[in-house]
Amino acid sequence: RTSHSTMATQTEETKTAEMINMNTQQPTQSVVKAEEDKDVDMSLFRDPNQKKREVYTQINLTRFGDINGVDQTFQGHFQIDFYWVATYEEKQQWDENGQTEDNWKPKWIPQPTIMRLSNATEVISWEIMMDTKMRDIVLLPRWGKLMWRRRYIIVAVFSESLELESYPFDIQNFSMTLQAVEHVNTWAFLPLPVPEDNAFIKLKKKFSPLSEWIYETGCVEFYATDPADSFTGKQFSLITLDIKCSRRWQTQFWNMMLPMAVLGSMGLTAFSIEIHESPEGRLGYAINIVFTVVAYQYVIRSQLPQIPYLTYMDYYVICAFSFSVILLVQPAILAALI
Repeated sequence: RTSHSTMATQTEETKTAEMINMNTQQPTQSVVKAEEDKDVDMSLFRDPNQKKREVYTQINLTRFGDINGVDQTFQGHFQIDFYWVATYEEKQQWDENGQTEDNWKPKWIPQPTIMRLSNATEVISWEIMMDTKMRDIVLLPRWGKLMWRRRYIIVAVFSESLELESYPFDIQNFSMTLQAVEHVNTWAFLPLPVPEDNAFIKLKKKFSPLSEWIYETGCVEFYATDPADSFTGKQFSLITLDIKCSRRWQTQFWNMMLPMAVLGSMGLTAFSIEIHESPEGRLGYAINIVFTVVAYQYVIRSQLPQIPYLTYMDYYVICAFSFSVILLVQPAILAALI
């Protein structure tokens, strides 16, 4: 009995010692992990309790052109980069999975389903651009933060209401607007935190066919919609890329304005026909000039959309038409008086 009780006591003491060792080992591991976390600069990461996500944007306009003055449309081909700050937990999971997108990706990504091109009449393509390692999302150190980056290549046809009062000496502003479809308190577009001498928008002019236009300047606007424009009173983040171009007026001058001026001058040659000898000859000559001016007017109007106002070119055509009518009426009155 004495030996059995001694063995039982020793067994209990052994179990107690093992439990003590286990309890002492667990705090040691947690302390090591806490020390590792303490060495990490948490300012590099996003606070997971922060509700609003800030999405930094960079745009590379690779092609701009195909401007249709009648339909008031143009085509834009651009690359857009989205950057947003990662959390520390996302960084750990990214490292554990070998930094490959095939194994793991963050829960929130700016997908095409949560944004739209507001003034696009047709989205030709919206594709993800892979990096050199065929990853569609990467984690990079940028501007004092660890940021996720995703790139898209977008090709679309956009509509733009042209302001043609000063045609053919007009300057047009072509806009491409990308709008978030979630509330502005959820996430919003922001410009890249880059120095002022660096640009977060780039335009490749050599790939932009602007035969009738001259590129002037470009800018990007970041703003939110007016709550009054929404039935629910919500605001949505917007990013608008504006390209300002001026028309090459020399084409219209040599093809339209100069020939009409010559026609008007040729109408003066009708006075070489004596009214008392051939009044019908002078009238026929003047009528041909009037019809030619009208034909030119139809050609000019075919190059413009339906607009409820007159352009500079319209005023020029009206003056040429009025001068031709005067040349027509003058011999008619003289022929009646003779």
